[in-house]
Amino acid sequence: MNEIIAAVIIIFSLLLCVLAITSMAAMFISIKKRGDERRKMIVEKSCANTLFITLIYLGVTSVLKILMVFAADSDFDINPITTMTIISVIYLLQVCYYKRKYGD
Repeated sequence: MNEIIAAVIIIFSLLLCVLAITSMAAMFISIKKRGDERRKMIVEKSCANTLFITLIYLGVTSVLKILMVFAADSDFDINPITTMTIISVIYLLQVCYYKRKYGD
């Protein structure tokens, strides 16, 4: 039974890594593409909303880090890979939403 659970965890981790890499690549590709004014507006709105959400996320994690250091006397690290994955997934969702809303 332990081998099955370990295999499921490994498969889930690999799928999560593939999702992270795919969303990061899609984020960079959509920013790099040049196009008409509608595409530019979609990218600008997506970038602005993603920046706002990212600032909120970093603020919350900073407060958690301060609380963990001073209140619990333990350390709380912000993982850059997890942070980049969250940002890229949020950006990808924003681009999909605005593409559907404004068409592309």
